[in-house]
Amino acid sequence: DDDNVRILWGNTPDEEESGEASATEKLQNLQAFFRENRTLSVSSESAELDLRNKDGVVVVPLALESDMK
Repeated sequence: DDDNVRILWGNTPDEEESGEASATEKLQNLQAFFRENRTLSVSSESAELDLRNKDGVVVVPLALESDMK
């Protein structure tokens, strides 16, 4: 169940910032991540998968809203 995952895509195709992965690289990195993990969820905690990095998917844990109060 991948309900606790948020995907951070970044800019629209062909409008990426300098150093940002292209749309093709983002899709390739996401597919590789899924092949390796067989899921997009890496834990029971909420996380963001940042696809902007040219080196691959960066997993960023997200604080639960209840932890923020």
